[in-house]
Amino acid sequence: MKSLSLVCMLLFALLVAACGKKDDRSTKSGQSYHFVGQVMAIDPPSGQITIAHGDIPNFMKAMTMPFVVKDTILFRGISVGDSVHGVLVVQRPEVWLDSLALIPKM
Repeated sequence: MKSLSLVCMLLFALLVAACGKKDDRSTKSGQSYHFVGQVMAIDPPSGQITIAHGDIPNFMKAMTMPFVVKDTILFRGISVGDSVHGVLVVQRPEVWLDSLALIPKM
């Protein structure tokens, strides 16, 4: 089952890349980066979610790390083990997830 999830995540990442969508862009709130990953832990009281993500082009290599959200409503419908995609915003010194969505299981 984990192999299928990994394959789905990789296919989604390739789909995003093939569409020619730029992975980073400047916004009023800093730089934003698209990512794909798997949820490892959710901690609503601290406003953090731990995600094992693939490479985030022009920002960081693949790793597992906690991310801060400004609104825990992003956690709604998301569970540990789910594959997700979203947008990470970097406005130094802050870094946070601006959007998070479930990748449907096949």
